[in-house]
Amino acid sequence: MGNEDILKAFHDLGFKMEELGEDGYIFDYEGLRMFYNIDDNDETFFRLNVPFIYDVEDEESRPKVLDIINELNNRLKFSKTMLVNDRVWAAYEARMFEGMPYEEFVKFAVMVLAATVREFRKRIVRLNAHYIEDAEAAGE
Repeated sequence: MGNEDILKAFHDLGFKMEELGEDGYIFDYEGLRMFYNIDDNDETFFRLNVPFIYDVEDEESRPKVLDIINELNNRLKFSKTMLVNDRVWAAYEARMFEGMPYEEFVKFAVMVLAATVREFRKRIVRLNAHYIEDAEAAGE
């Protein structure tokens, strides 16, 4: 059980995994660059990330971005969004168990994570549209 089973599941599902040394593997899915993070200290822990889905470019937008992150973390199941060094990441984390259906597990994780990124981006588009409307109303 562990990383070898997960890597086989990714391969069997047709994902083209690119190794990143000891850190893990990256692959593309629906225009997203996903990162399967390997934790050598805990082979039962699974983490799949989509890093850098949004850059917080100014302090004015930071509270609104954090509100969106908080909203998604409270509403969505299985995934989380977080701010890492002024960049928003999305992650799916879970515990793996002996004998679990690894292909179904991986497919579900990838789909949930892609949906999380879509939901975040929808909210960011609305936020940015609001800022543009405010700027236009102020005559900027």
